[in-house]
Amino acid sequence: MTHTEFLNWLDNLGQLNPVQQELLILIDELKQASYGENKEAVISHIDNKLRQMIAMGHRTVYPGRETAGTLLEAFQRERVQNAFFRSRTAVASIQRVLESLPSETSLDRMQTFYTRVMDWCQFAARDSEGELVPLSEEEKEAVRAVFNRLATEEVKQILAAIHVVNNNLSLATANDRYISATSSSVKTAIASMYNYILEPNERADPAETLPPEEEAKLSIRVGYSSLTFYAQKLRQIPGRNEDMKLLHRKAELLRDLHEFGYKSSPDVDCFIEALMVIPEKHLGFLEQAKELRRAVSNSEGANTVARELARNEINQLTNKCYQFFEGIQTDEKKTAQFMLLAHEELNRISSTFRTHCLPEYSIPDPDNKIASVLMRDADATEFVRQLYLMQRKITESNGEEKQNQQEILKALVDGGAAYYSNLKTRYSRNAFLNYLQLVGLDSFKTAKEAQQFMSFLSSLPKDGLNLFSMVTDFRLKVNEMEARDPSKYKMAAETARTVLFDLMARSTEFFSQPRTRVLCEAYKLDCEGIINNARPILEKHRGGKNVLAWCAMILTAGIIPLVVASYNKYAHGTFSFFPSTDSKKKVDSLQAAINAIPEPSEENNGTTASGDSSTPVP
Repeated sequence: MTHTEFLNWLDNLGQLNPVQQELLILIDELKQASYGENKEAVISHIDNKLRQMIAMGHRTVYPGRETAGTLLEAFQRERVQNAFFRSRTAVASIQRVLESLPSETSLDRMQTFYTRVMDWCQFAARDSEGELVPLSEEEKEAVRAVFNRLATEEVKQILAAIHVVNNNLSLATANDRYISATSSSVKTAIASMYNYILEPNERADPAETLPPEEEAKLSIRVGYSSLTFYAQKLRQIPGRNEDMKLLHRKAELLRDLHEFGYKSSPDVDCFIEALMVIPEKHLGFLEQAKELRRAVSNSEGANTVARELARNEINQLTNKCYQFFEGIQTDEKKTAQFMLLAHEELNRISSTFRTHCLPEYSIPDPDNKIASVLMRDADATEFVRQLYLMQRKITESNGEEKQNQQEILKALVDGGAAYYSNLKTRYSRNAFLNYLQLVGLDSFKTAKEAQQFMSFLSSLPKDGLNLFSMVTDFRLKVNEMEARDPSKYKMAAETARTVLFDLMARSTEFFSQPRTRVLCEAYKLDCEGIINNARPILEKHRGGKNVLAWCAMILTAGIIPLVVASYNKYAHGTFSFFPSTDSKKKVDSLQAAINAIPEPSEENNGTTASGDSSTPVP
């Protein structure tokens, strides 16, 4: 057990015994005791505290969450970081690690485990013809010494402390603790093999790297092997028959995952993570998700966009279940409600998938741009979902507006494909997702507006995210105002729309050029001019005062700070906004002024007094 895992174990112990104050105090002392330079003193201190914990008797409930996932998590993490773990060699090595794990809780057996996990000859040097040259006995002995030293120095201390506890516990608890320890030992053995055994060229040999689909099969095989291994260990423990059956059931759920359409590592990893934490009574959700995934994969005539959208939606829902059950859930009512909604969402995905497969509801994607985006980037899921909603409205509508909506949809498809294909836009994905959830894609009036918005979004630098947040808020407020009474607020809403898209167009131009002092000043003046030019119209129509206030917020809290920061970077080499106190005063005072503005009156659509029109926007 590593230090981090030991601390996590203590956290779980505290969560399971929230009313035992004496135990909670001991847990805090144990955490403090686990730090220190003198390893012998640390182990002695931990040993004493654990003995005190055992003396509390049967009142203590120990963490009972499955530890079978430890190996899988380690393997998945290493596979992302090291190319070696995407190779056939890694699969064979991990299988040998599992087969070599000792079946006893003896510390000596745990220590000697490190000398038996590998076929040393497989990692020997290669001759000029590429053939393996077997290791000499001296080399084998050196390799064994490395593992022995690692076991002694990095693992033995914590294992020793836990072994002492095991001697004072029931056989069931001792074996539970052993399973946790062996999981950590497997992870250490794999990492040690990578760091100390393989030659550098073997660690990331492109010829050994698996194709994506084979890599997914690899994850399934390792997961199935590890779950089966731990089920066999539980067979040896009296009273753990139900737990053993549960692990076998989970292993069977995983065994044929590839046949159900899980053919990429992200898909498999998502399923495995949920499988490790979902309680037995709710495993039916994963069975239903598997069946839906197979139906989606095997659906004849399904277009690629519809299939990939359904795949991503299933993964997102599975991940939500993982996040829900990752913590210890004690509220049965809350859990039942969550799972009811999860099953309803699966049914919705199934229903909408069948609709999306109909030719009349398909998104126009002749070059497979959107399909390609969905295959490699789950961030696009909500965007494509809303494209389908637009297509559905277009299909069910008639008249001249239908052609206009088709042009808007095409502009969004082209702009979205460009946006999600550009890696530089990755940091703005969360901000765009927030926009989609709050505002949506159905408020564009023309294809030009859609093009301007997507160009602005794609041009956003990292320091432009605050401005985009202000744009989102502005758009939301205008939409809400217009929805209250379209006829009364028509002119104010149309003018606000013109101002917003002019500001976005000018900002797109600004972001595309190197920022000099002259350009920064010109950008600021142009934005002020766009707002001031609209002021006479806004002052004459109901809702105009609100729009002017929202424009002032964009300028004061979005555009001007960006200009100042850009100028500071140009002039002083330091990218900084207003001094925090000054900036806070500006925004707070402006927000207070906005909050003081009354709602538009119910009078006829005449002029409203809102100040001297000659006064420029602050």
